[in-house]
Amino acid sequence: MPLPLFAAIAGGVLLAGKTAINVSDINDAKESMQRSAARHEKNVATFEKTKSETTAVTEQLGQTELEIMTNFKDFHELWEQIKNAPELGSLWSKSNGKLTLADLQNTYVSAGGYLGGEMGAAVALSAGISGAVGAIGALTGTAILGAATLGIGLVVGSLFLGGKAKEAENDAYETRKEVDAAEEKINKICEYLNELSKTAENYHKTLQRVNNKYQDTFGDFQAIVFAQKDYNKFTEDEQIIVENTVMFVEVLYNMCQTPLVIVSDNENELNKINHNQLKDAKRAATEFLLALD
Repeated sequence: MPLPLFAAIAGGVLLAGKTAINVSDINDAKESMQRSAARHEKNVATFEKTKSETTAVTEQLGQTELEIMTNFKDFHELWEQIKNAPELGSLWSKSNGKLTLADLQNTYVSAGGYLGGEMGAAVALSAGISGAVGAIGALTGTAILGAATLGIGLVVGSLFLGGKAKEAENDAYETRKEVDAAEEKINKICEYLNELSKTAENYHKTLQRVNNKYQDTFGDFQAIVFAQKDYNKFTEDEQIIVENTVMFVEVLYNMCQTPLVIVSDNENELNKINHNQLKDAKRAATEFLLALD
Protein backbone atom coordinates (compact mmCIF):
# COMPACT_ATOMS: atom_id res chain seq x y z
CA MET A 1 0.00 0.00 0.00
CA PRO A 2 2.64 2.59 0.82
CA LEU A 3 4.24 2.29 -2.62
CA PRO A 4 1.13 3.08 -4.66
CA LEU A 5 0.33 5.91 -2.28
CA PHE A 6 3.81 7.34 -2.71
CA ALA A 7 3.56 7.01 -6.46
CA ALA A 8 0.25 8.86 -6.50
CA ILE A 9 1.64 11.65 -4.41
CA ALA A 10 4.73 11.90 -6.60
CA GLY A 11 2.59 11.98 -9.72
CA GLY A 12 0.53 14.79 -8.29
CA VAL A 13 3.63 16.82 -7.56
CA LEU A 14 4.87 16.34 -11.11
CA LEU A 15 1.50 17.38 -12.52
CA ALA A 16 1.42 20.45 -10.36
CA GLY A 17 4.93 21.33 -11.45
CA LYS A 18 4.03 20.97 -15.09
CA THR A 19 0.96 23.20 -14.62
CA ALA A 20 3.05 25.85 -12.91
CA ILE A 21 5.50 25.83 -15.82
CA ASN A 22 2.65 26.21 -18.31
CA VAL A 23 1.18 29.14 -16.40
CA SER A 24 4.60 30.79 -16.16
CA ASP A 25 5.22 30.36 -19.89
CA ILE A 26 1.82 31.76 -20.74
CA ASN A 27 2.41 34.76 -18.49
CA ASP A 28 5.77 35.35 -20.14
CA ALA A 29 4.07 35.21 -23.53
CA LYS A 30 1.43 37.67 -22.35
CA GLU A 31 4.10 40.10 -21.19
CA SER A 32 5.91 39.71 -24.50
CA MET A 33 2.71 40.49 -26.37
CA GLN A 34 2.07 43.52 -24.20
CA ARG A 35 5.59 44.82 -24.83
CA SER A 36 5.08 44.32 -28.56
CA ALA A 37 1.78 46.14 -28.44
CA ALA A 38 3.31 49.07 -26.53
CA ARG A 39 6.24 49.28 -28.92
CA HIS A 40 3.97 49.22 -31.94
CA GLU A 41 1.70 51.87 -30.45
CA LYS A 42 4.72 54.11 -29.90
CA ASN A 43 5.91 53.53 -33.48
CA VAL A 44 2.51 54.38 -34.93
CA ALA A 45 2.33 57.52 -32.79
CA THR A 46 5.73 58.57 -34.16
CA PHE A 47 4.52 57.97 -37.69
CA GLU A 48 1.31 59.95 -37.17
CA LYS A 49 3.24 62.87 -35.69
CA THR A 50 5.75 62.86 -38.55
CA LYS A 51 3.00 62.58 -41.12
CA SER A 52 1.09 65.48 -39.57
CA GLU A 53 4.16 67.72 -39.45
CA THR A 54 5.13 66.92 -43.04
CA THR A 55 1.57 67.48 -44.24
CA ALA A 56 1.56 70.93 -42.64
CA VAL A 57 4.83 71.90 -44.33
CA THR A 58 3.81 70.66 -47.78
CA GLU A 59 0.37 72.25 -47.43
CA GLN A 60 2.01 75.60 -46.76
CA LEU A 61 4.11 75.24 -49.88
CA GLY A 62 1.07 74.24 -51.92
CA GLN A 63 -0.97 77.16 -50.59
CA THR A 64 1.78 79.65 -51.47
CA GLU A 65 2.11 78.22 -54.97
CA LEU A 66 -1.64 78.45 -55.54
CA GLU A 67 -1.70 82.07 -54.36
CA ILE A 68 1.23 82.99 -56.61
CA MET A 69 -0.31 81.35 -59.64
CA THR A 70 -3.67 82.97 -58.97
CA ASN A 71 -1.98 86.38 -58.81
CA PHE A 72 -0.63 85.93 -62.32
CA LYS A 73 -4.04 87.18 -63.39
CA ASP A 74 -3.16 90.69 -62.18
CA PHE A 75 -0.01 90.69 -64.28
CA HIS A 76 -1.87 89.37 -67.33
CA GLU A 77 -4.55 92.04 -67.15
CA LEU A 78 -2.02 94.85 -66.79
CA TRP A 79 0.20 93.53 -69.55
CA GLU A 80 -2.65 93.49 -72.03
CA GLN A 81 -3.20 97.20 -71.39
CA ILE A 82 0.29 98.07 -72.62
CA LYS A 83 0.58 99.24 -76.20
CA ASN A 84 3.67 98.50 -78.30
CA ALA A 85 4.87 96.03 -75.67
CA PRO A 86 7.79 93.76 -76.60
CA GLU A 87 7.19 90.08 -77.32
CA LEU A 88 7.06 88.19 -74.09
CA GLY A 89 9.01 85.33 -75.64
CA SER A 90 12.02 87.59 -76.04
CA LEU A 91 11.87 88.44 -72.34
CA TRP A 92 11.06 84.98 -71.05
CA SER A 93 14.49 83.71 -72.00
CA LYS A 94 14.69 80.93 -69.42
CA SER A 95 11.64 79.32 -70.96
CA ASN A 96 13.17 79.70 -74.41
CA GLY A 97 10.07 81.53 -75.57
CA LYS A 98 7.82 78.57 -74.73
CA LEU A 99 5.84 80.30 -72.00
CA THR A 100 2.84 82.21 -73.36
CA LEU A 101 0.07 84.35 -71.94
CA ALA A 102 -2.30 81.48 -72.72
CA ASP A 103 -0.21 79.22 -70.48
CA LEU A 104 -0.30 81.85 -67.78
CA GLN A 105 -4.05 82.25 -68.11
CA ASN A 106 -4.68 78.51 -67.90
CA THR A 107 -2.53 78.39 -64.80
CA TYR A 108 -4.21 81.17 -62.85
CA VAL A 109 -7.70 80.06 -63.83
CA SER A 110 -7.02 76.52 -62.59
CA ALA A 111 -5.25 77.70 -59.45
CA GLY A 112 -8.04 80.15 -58.69
CA GLY A 113 -10.55 77.35 -58.91
CA TYR A 114 -8.71 75.34 -56.29
CA LEU A 115 -8.28 78.33 -54.01
CA GLY A 116 -11.97 79.04 -54.45
CA GLY A 117 -12.71 75.82 -52.66
CA GLU A 118 -13.53 73.49 -55.53
CA MET A 119 -11.07 70.96 -54.20
CA GLY A 120 -8.80 72.88 -51.87
CA ALA A 121 -5.06 73.18 -51.58
CA ALA A 122 -4.91 69.78 -49.89
CA VAL A 123 -5.15 68.06 -53.26
CA ALA A 124 -2.08 67.86 -55.45
CA LEU A 125 -2.81 69.72 -58.66
CA SER A 126 -2.15 68.34 -62.09
CA ALA A 127 -2.66 69.32 -65.72
CA GLY A 128 -0.04 72.02 -65.81
CA ILE A 129 0.02 72.84 -62.10
CA SER A 130 2.15 69.92 -61.07
CA GLY A 131 4.18 71.87 -58.55
CA ALA A 132 1.37 72.45 -56.08
CA VAL A 133 1.48 69.78 -53.45
CA GLY A 134 -1.20 68.21 -51.37
CA ALA A 135 -2.29 65.22 -49.34
CA ILE A 136 0.62 63.33 -47.92
CA GLY A 137 -0.70 60.09 -49.35
CA ALA A 138 -0.28 61.50 -52.82
CA LEU A 139 3.26 62.54 -52.01
CA THR A 140 4.41 59.24 -50.58
CA GLY A 141 2.29 56.71 -52.42
CA THR A 142 -1.15 55.69 -51.22
CA ALA A 143 -0.98 51.99 -50.42
CA ILE A 144 2.27 52.19 -48.52
CA LEU A 145 0.61 54.37 -45.91
CA GLY A 146 -2.35 52.08 -45.42
CA ALA A 147 -3.05 50.76 -41.94
CA ALA A 148 -2.57 47.18 -43.03
CA THR A 149 0.90 47.82 -44.44
CA LEU A 150 1.92 49.49 -41.18
CA GLY A 151 1.22 46.30 -39.28
CA ILE A 152 -1.89 47.45 -37.47
CA GLY A 153 -3.47 44.02 -37.89
CA LEU A 154 -1.67 42.58 -34.89
CA VAL A 155 -2.93 39.68 -32.83
CA VAL A 156 -2.37 41.68 -29.66
CA GLY A 157 -5.95 41.64 -28.48
CA SER A 158 -5.84 38.02 -27.39
CA LEU A 159 -3.83 37.98 -24.16
CA PHE A 160 -4.33 34.29 -23.49
CA LEU A 161 -7.04 34.00 -20.90
CA GLY A 162 -6.55 30.35 -21.57
CA GLY A 163 -4.59 28.13 -23.90
CA LYS A 164 -1.43 26.12 -24.15
CA ALA A 165 2.01 27.51 -23.39
CA LYS A 166 3.41 26.44 -26.75
CA GLU A 167 0.65 28.22 -28.63
CA ALA A 168 1.14 31.31 -26.49
CA GLU A 169 4.87 31.33 -27.20
CA ASN A 170 4.28 30.92 -30.92
CA ASP A 171 1.76 33.76 -30.99
CA ALA A 172 4.11 36.03 -29.03
CA TYR A 173 6.93 35.22 -31.44
CA GLU A 174 4.78 35.90 -34.50
CA THR A 175 3.62 39.18 -32.99
CA ARG A 176 7.20 40.31 -32.38
CA LYS A 177 8.02 39.48 -35.99
CA GLU A 178 5.04 41.50 -37.19
CA VAL A 179 5.95 44.46 -34.98
CA ASP A 180 9.58 44.29 -36.18
CA ALA A 181 8.46 44.34 -39.80
CA ALA A 182 6.05 47.23 -39.15
CA GLU A 183 8.74 49.15 -37.26
CA GLU A 184 11.15 48.80 -40.16
CA LYS A 185 8.53 50.09 -42.58
CA ILE A 186 7.49 52.94 -40.31
CA ASN A 187 11.11 54.02 -39.81
CA LYS A 188 11.65 54.02 -43.57
CA ILE A 189 8.55 56.12 -44.18
CA CYS A 190 9.36 58.55 -41.37
CA GLU A 191 12.86 59.02 -42.72
CA TYR A 192 11.36 59.77 -46.12
CA LEU A 193 8.78 62.16 -44.67
CA ASN A 194 11.44 64.05 -42.73
CA GLU A 195 13.50 64.47 -45.88
CA LEU A 196 10.40 65.53 -47.81
CA SER A 197 9.51 68.07 -45.14
CA LYS A 198 13.01 69.54 -45.10
CA THR A 199 13.07 69.77 -48.90
CA ALA A 200 9.65 71.41 -49.06
CA GLU A 201 10.52 73.89 -46.30
CA ASN A 202 13.76 74.98 -47.98
CA TYR A 203 12.06 75.30 -51.36
CA HIS A 204 9.24 77.28 -49.79
CA LYS A 205 11.71 79.77 -48.29
CA THR A 206 13.27 80.42 -51.69
CA LEU A 207 9.85 80.73 -53.31
CA GLN A 208 8.72 83.23 -50.69
CA ARG A 209 11.89 85.28 -51.07
CA VAL A 210 11.38 85.53 -54.83
CA ASN A 211 7.69 86.31 -54.45
CA ASN A 212 8.33 89.06 -51.91
CA LYS A 213 10.76 90.73 -54.33
CA TYR A 214 8.22 90.25 -57.12
CA GLN A 215 5.48 91.96 -55.13
CA ASP A 216 7.67 95.03 -54.66
CA THR A 217 8.51 95.14 -58.37
CA PHE A 218 4.89 94.47 -59.35
CA GLY A 219 3.79 97.49 -57.33
CA ASP A 220 6.13 99.69 -59.39
CA PHE A 221 4.98 97.98 -62.59
CA GLN A 222 1.35 98.64 -61.70
CA ALA A 223 2.01 102.31 -61.05
CA ILE A 224 3.78 102.68 -64.41
CA VAL A 225 0.96 101.09 -66.39
CA PHE A 226 -1.70 103.11 -64.58
CA ALA A 227 0.15 106.29 -65.50
CA GLN A 228 1.08 105.44 -69.10
CA LYS A 229 -0.12 102.70 -71.45
CA ASP A 230 2.40 103.12 -74.30
CA TYR A 231 5.58 101.14 -73.81
CA ASN A 232 7.47 103.40 -76.22
CA LYS A 233 6.80 106.34 -73.91
CA PHE A 234 8.13 104.59 -70.83
CA THR A 235 11.44 105.91 -69.55
CA GLU A 236 14.43 103.58 -69.67
CA ASP A 237 14.12 102.91 -65.96
CA GLU A 238 10.41 102.17 -66.35
CA GLN A 239 11.09 99.75 -69.19
CA ILE A 240 13.61 97.94 -67.02
CA ILE A 241 11.01 97.62 -64.25
CA VAL A 242 8.49 96.23 -66.73
CA GLU A 243 11.00 93.74 -68.09
CA ASN A 244 12.06 92.69 -64.60
CA THR A 245 8.42 92.11 -63.71
CA VAL A 246 8.03 89.88 -66.72
CA MET A 247 11.10 87.86 -65.75
CA PHE A 248 9.87 87.58 -62.18
CA VAL A 249 6.69 86.01 -63.51
CA GLU A 250 8.74 83.52 -65.50
CA VAL A 251 10.87 82.52 -62.52
CA LEU A 252 7.85 82.10 -60.27
CA TYR A 253 5.96 80.20 -62.93
CA ASN A 254 8.83 77.76 -63.37
CA MET A 255 9.19 77.30 -59.62
CA CYS A 256 5.49 76.59 -59.21
CA GLN A 257 5.57 74.12 -62.09
CA THR A 258 8.37 72.10 -60.54
CA PRO A 259 6.86 69.08 -58.77
CA LEU A 260 7.98 68.24 -55.26
CA VAL A 261 7.96 64.52 -55.98
CA ILE A 262 8.17 62.22 -58.96
CA VAL A 263 5.19 59.93 -58.66
CA SER A 264 6.02 56.24 -58.63
CA ASP A 265 4.22 53.93 -61.04
CA ASN A 266 3.93 51.44 -58.20
CA GLU A 267 1.59 52.59 -55.43
CA ASN A 268 3.42 50.31 -53.00
CA GLU A 269 6.64 52.29 -53.44
CA LEU A 270 7.57 55.67 -52.05
CA ASN A 271 7.54 58.51 -54.53
CA LYS A 272 10.92 59.97 -55.35
CA ILE A 273 11.70 63.45 -54.07
CA ASN A 274 12.44 65.61 -57.10
CA HIS A 275 15.79 66.88 -55.80
CA ASN A 276 17.45 67.67 -59.13
CA GLN A 277 14.70 69.81 -60.65
CA LEU A 278 14.00 71.55 -57.37
CA LYS A 279 17.68 72.36 -57.03
CA ASP A 280 17.79 73.72 -60.59
CA ALA A 281 14.71 75.89 -59.99
CA LYS A 282 16.17 77.27 -56.75
CA ARG A 283 19.51 77.99 -58.42
CA ALA A 284 17.86 79.82 -61.33
CA ALA A 285 15.80 81.89 -58.90
CA THR A 286 18.81 82.76 -56.76
CA GLU A 287 20.89 83.74 -59.79
CA PHE A 288 18.03 85.94 -61.01
CA LEU A 289 17.81 87.76 -57.70
CA LEU A 290 21.56 88.26 -57.60
CA ALA A 291 21.49 89.70 -61.12
CA LEU A 292 18.96 92.30 -60.00
CA ASP A 293 21.13 93.57 -57.14
